[in-house]
Amino acid sequence: MEAANIKEEIWKHIKEEQIVFLATVEDKQPKVRPVTLLYIDEQFWVTTNINSSKTKQIIENPKTEFCLFLEDKENPYNSGYIRAEGIAKITRDRDTKLKVGQKAGVFGTFFKDADDPNYALMEITPKRIEYIRPNEKERHIIVL
Repeated sequence: MEAANIKEEIWKHIKEEQIVFLATVEDKQPKVRPVTLLYIDEQFWVTTNINSSKTKQIIENPKTEFCLFLEDKENPYNSGYIRAEGIAKITRDRDTKLKVGQKAGVFGTFFKDADDPNYALMEITPKRIEYIRPNEKERHIIVL
């Protein structure tokens, strides 16, 4: 299948807000945790605490990867995934932090507002995506 068609198919799975597993690196050791990934204005975002380990890890090493699990509810062993490797950076732009914070469903649970000193906004720019459809074994790779 053509790369443009695969990319279009992948993007059909991406919602404005979803839970993914995010990997960062600390002392050459991968660290993985679930986070809420936001897709707003054709860009990926993670809201987090400025003092979190993932924030410190991204500042130290911006290489990251997230994985979105594509579940087959009838047979979980035949589920697929979207893995996106890329570069992350902490965004300090107040207007961007405000816009993303307003759209993040869990934002108010952790932060007062866009000016909360604990609020950090991570922007993730994917460079390569690996995709396996549920019920298939073939990997599709696109480079962005």
